Amino acid sequence: MGSKWGKRPATFVALSLALTFLVAACGPQTATLRLTVHDPAGKALAGVDVAVKGKTAKTDASGVATLSGLEPGQAQIGVSGQGYQETRTETLKAGANQVTITLTALSLTIKSPDGVPRLRMRFTFKSGGKTVISEGAIVRDQASHWKISDDAEFVTTIGGTIYLKVDGRWQKLEGLAGAFAGAFTAVADGFMTGFQAFILSVSTPQVQVRQTGTGDVNGYQCRIYEVTGTASGEWVKSTVHIIGSGPYAGYATRTHWENAKGETMTTDVYDLGADFTINAPL
Repeated sequence: MGSKWGKRPATFVALSLALTFLVAACGPQTATLRLTVHDPAGKALAGVDVAVKGKTAKTDASGVATLSGLEPGQAQIGVSGQGYQETRTETLKAGANQVTITLTALSLTIKSPDGVPRLRMRFTFKSGGKTVISEGAIVRDQASHWKISDDAEFVTTIGGTIYLKVDGRWQKLEGLAGAFAGAFTAVADGFMTGFQAFILSVSTPQVQVRQTGTGDVNGYQCRIYEVTGTASGEWVKSTVHIIGSGPYAGYATRTHWENAKGETMTTDVYDLGADFTINAPL
C-alpha cells in the first residue's frame, strides 16, 4: 500500500505545475483601461469622449470610461469634449490598468507682454536652405536694441534718439527718432497680440488646437499646444509653448510656424523680467 501511494506526491506536484503554467498561458493577453477624467479643479467630467487604439467610450457621471480588449504596450489616449481636448501617452500592461487625467482648458490664450518690464526676443526664419535671425532686447520706458543681421543693428531710446549701425559704423539719427523709437519698443506687444488675434480668427473645424504635453523651453516649464489646419487656403502648423507657472504664466515663450512650402518661423520671447540695461553706443 505504501509503495502504491508513495509516488502520488510527486505526481501531484508535477500536475500542479502543469496547471499553473497552463493558467498563466491562458491568462489575460489583452489590456483593460479604466480611465478617470477630471477638470482643472479636480471635478469629474462626464460625457467626455475617450479614444484608445481605435476603441472609443464616453465618461460616465463619475468621470470614468472603461475600454477593454486593448493591445498591451504604448497607447495614445485621446480625450475631447466639454471644451477640452488632450492627448496622453501611457504604457498599458496585460490585464487591468487605471489612469487618471486632469485636463487643462483647451482655449489657447496668450498674454500680451506689454506689462513685462524687460524681455528679449529672437526671430528665426528658414526658407530655401537659408536662415535669417533677428534679435531684440526691450527695457520699458528706456530703450530697445535690435540686431537685424551681422552688419546691421540699431538702438532706440524713449528720449527720441536712434543709433544705427551699418557696415560696422554707428550713426546718431536724432531727426527720425521721434517717429520710430516707440514703435520699435512695441514690436513684442504687437506680435503677440496679432498672434492671439490669428488664433481666434482660425478657430474653425478646419483648424485643430490641442495640448500635446509639457516641456522646458527657454528656462520655463511650459504647456505645449499644437495648431494645425488650413487657414486662408494654406496648410499651416504651429507649436506654441505657454509658460505654465510663476509670475509669467500665460505668456508664450516660443511659437514655431511651418507651412507646406517647408518655410519655418520660430519666435522666442525670453529673459522675462531679467536685470539688464541697454546703453547708447555713442
